[in-house]
Amino acid sequence: MFFSSKPKEQAGSPDSLPASATAPVAPVAPGNMDSDAVKKAIIQQVLVESNTSNARQLIDNMNQHCFDSCIPKPGPSISGSEQTCVSQCMEKYITAWNHVNTTLMRRIQQEVANGSI
Repeated sequence: MFFSSKPKEQAGSPDSLPASATAPVAPVAPGNMDSDAVKKAIIQQVLVESNTSNARQLIDNMNQHCFDSCIPKPGPSISGSEQTCVSQCMEKYITAWNHVNTTLMRRIQQEVANGSI
């Protein structure tokens, strides 16, 4: 839902994310795993939670930015031109985010390869 009347803290709820992004990871039973396996499971859980948080923040920021940019006077409905503006804005926002993310990941890989990280 892009134009929610929910308060900002509820926007980007787990319902708006793919199930895989919010799927809980089974608890780790330390007695059944060696320390490396426990460490990997914890790292995986942290990554899932971080990715979920990042996705929520991206969606919230994109919705707010595009809504503010494309719908100057909110009313009971939005016009076709406002819908088009929002769609184009969201496409541009995601394209820009993907470009920045790709560049950042490439930079991190270079730093790791150079031993800087």
